[in-house]
Order: sequence, then structure tokens, then C-alpha cells
Amino acid sequence: MNILQKIATFNKTNKTIINICEKYSKNILGVDHIAFRSLYKGMNKFDSTIYEKKNEVYHFPEYNVKANEYYKYNKFTREYPLRIFSSYYAGECHDGSISNLLKNKNNEFGEIYSYHDYLKIYNWNQYVAWTMLHKDTINHIAFQVDDLQKVTNSMIDDGFIFSKVNDQIINTSPDGNLLQSSHISIKNLYKFTDGYHNVPYTFLEFVERRNGREGFSESNANQIMHSTKGFRN
Repeated sequence: MNILQKIATFNKTNKTIINICEKYSKNILGVDHIAFRSLYKGMNKFDSTIYEKKNEVYHFPEYNVKANEYYKYNKFTREYPLRIFSSYYAGECHDGSISNLLKNKNNEFGEIYSYHDYLKIYNWNQYVAWTMLHKDTINHIAFQVDDLQKVTNSMIDDGFIFSKVNDQIINTSPDGNLLQSSHISIKNLYKFTDGYHNVPYTFLEFVERRNGREGFSESNANQIMHSTKGFRN
């Protein structure tokens, strides 16, 4: 996987996100991590000369998803982001009507051909629906900021809608040192067999790390996954 190429494509196709980066550049310390979604374990592979896979596995039972963290240990590759958060679907579908939409003749994940089918899959598992459409793209990029509350409030004042879980926009890890928020994903026109329809695409996440906090938090990341949920066409 050419990560730099993926980032270039992400930046090129996300005008809204580019505008956010420009407007809030004075508060952005740098890229905290980039995130990928996968349909199965091992689907996304990262250069082992640049990234080391950490031992901890993160679990998200709502979507039957697991995730791993990759940390850049080659400090001379400055253009690469420091961290990668790579998740994958780890469950089974026991709903016959949905299962028939997911698998091709080789019993592998296929493609979504109609918007009607997409909605069926989305209502069953929005993580899988997003990944079947956009599996070759970055799910989101996260920026580390100096003051998460300030940045989030400013963006809300500018009209951005943030993901909420239990009516909370900013999610804090149990140790209090990792704070994260994300706006609802931008929409992108996707060509289905029955026409073009708006679907959730990519978004930005914002992270504040205190006291040298590394790694991720399951509770925080679960909220971030909701950024591609709850759209209206």
C-alpha cells in the first residue's frame, strides 16, 4: 500500500477538509494518525520497514470490528504519519438476506450495485456498508491540536456538525489524557446501478494528547466510528 499516494488522493478529493485545515492551521500541531477500514483481517498491509504493529487489539462489538495500531519507528521517513489505526470487520452475518448481498460467487465480499442494496447493508452494519464502497480509501485523518475544546467550539460556531455519543461531543479516555472529537462525514455522490446517491465519505478527527499519552482508547474510537452513521440523503 502506498500511503503517501492515499493521502494525496484524500487531500485532492476533499475540498471541505482542505478548507478546515487552512482555517484552523494555527491550532493544528500535525497529523496524529490516519485510519483505514477493512473487510477482513490483513486486507491492508503496511510497509514493515516503516511501521511496527503494536500488540494491543481494540474491540468494537457494536459492529463486530477489531483494530490494530501501527507506529512509525523509522524516524527518517518524516513525510509519513506517525500512527496508523487499522480496523477490520471480524464478524459473521447470520441474516440470510443480508449475507446474499455481501458475498460473491467465491464467498468473498463483493460490490454494492444498487442504492437499495446499500441501504439494506447500511441499516444492518454501517461499518461494512462504508467499507464495501470505499475500501481503497482513507477513512479519516486525525489532527493533533493544542486545545480540542477551543477547536471543536469554533467549528461548531462555523456550522460543522460533530458526532455525538450519549450526547457527548468530546470523548475522554479513562485516564483523562486522550481527548478526541470528529465532525460528521462529508457526503459524496456515488454511482449505483439505480443512479447517483449521496453517501457518507471521509471526515476529520481532532485529538489532544496530554502528558505524553500514546496509543488509543476503545471508548473514544467507538465514538469516532459513528461519524459515518446517521446520514440523511
